[in-house]
Amino acid sequence: MKTNNTDNQKDIQPRLAICTALPKELAACLAIFDSTTPLNSDCPDDANQYWWGSLPSRGGGKPHQVLVTSLVKMGNNVAATAIANLIRSFPTVECILMVGIAGGVPDPKKVESHVRLGDVVVTNEKGILQYDNNKRDSNLIEVRDNSPKPGAFLIAAAKALEAERLLGKHPWQDHIARCNHLEDYQRPSSNTDVLRDSSDKKKRIKHPIDPWRNRHPNSPKIHLAAIGSANTLLKDAIFRDQLRDKHGVRAIEMEGSGTADASWSAGREYIVIRGICDYCDEQKNDIWQNHAALVAAAYARSLIENLSYHPPRQRADRNPFVASEGASSSVERTIIVSSNLSDDIEQLLVDLGEAKAEKTGINSLNARAWRCRRGLASIVSRACCFGWHSNTTGNTSELLLSCGPLGTRRRKTS
Repeated sequence: MKTNNTDNQKDIQPRLAICTALPKELAACLAIFDSTTPLNSDCPDDANQYWWGSLPSRGGGKPHQVLVTSLVKMGNNVAATAIANLIRSFPTVECILMVGIAGGVPDPKKVESHVRLGDVVVTNEKGILQYDNNKRDSNLIEVRDNSPKPGAFLIAAAKALEAERLLGKHPWQDHIARCNHLEDYQRPSSNTDVLRDSSDKKKRIKHPIDPWRNRHPNSPKIHLAAIGSANTLLKDAIFRDQLRDKHGVRAIEMEGSGTADASWSAGREYIVIRGICDYCDEQKNDIWQNHAALVAAAYARSLIENLSYHPPRQRADRNPFVASEGASSSVERTIIVSSNLSDDIEQLLVDLGEAKAEKTGINSLNARAWRCRRGLASIVSRACCFGWHSNTTGNTSELLLSCGPLGTRRRKTS
């Protein structure tokens, strides 16, 4: 692993980011890169640690710049905070891949939807089911699903990979094979893939006969389906099956809904990729965790390689902020407006004052929009604005905004 080169860090503008929750997941994701470089955030309030690497793009285009990070602990709340910090520190990131392990939801009566250990489940258009977001009364607990859907750009790439799988192509296998030297990440014996009856915990159930698995005994099967997410480590096979039958869930984990909410609020796309390591029952153990993390990482690389390259959209292109030369993402921005718009500036200051009082948009990178009359464009800030002043000289009115986290005021004079 290379060391960080701060002189070249300003040239790193990743459009894609991989986020993990556990050290074993982070190690698997770093392993599927040819090389990675530790990267430091310029924001002192960002506790994430970052690595950077490049991966090929679709059709032999320019390589993707990809950021990698990991959470300080498991959970949807932590995931949302980490992703908000990631986007604040690296605003060029547009697509977030949450990659790691999850419990599988088997369906032994349906071969095509039967999930086994070592498989990969990827969110499709059904997205994430936040099953701990409930409406509860004395007689009923109703799941109220409100998680935003994954990005169409990423779902399209996943479905293209599924078409390739149906044609007999499995690019993730090459990436798995590259990591054979990692002893702890090799595929466990199939004898350890034991499925038990939901009602009778001592009764062992046979996996259904699957012709595809017979032809590919050591390959993960890819499932595009809904994934259940909650701040709950689920070890209840009966409840697992209820989520399957009612909502079509094929994997259950603990970071997906936080990822969905943070990505949506920032106007970014996301997708969740999970390697299956257990069956969410009382027999849950760690035997398959490392390998499940690896197959998820290998699929994530295959997905990224199936994305066409585009340079990152500068966030300033979407709003009237113009960053001062050399300014960081959390320092002062300047808006220059034409002369004789003093009324517009006065209205803007009123709107900004209301926003400051309400403290809206502090950790959201898709903060509320303020619109002045006479066609002044919507202003989308990367954080709340905590200081401003206006200067009117000659034919130009200038409004200066200081942007930063709550309780800070970073000013930069040009």
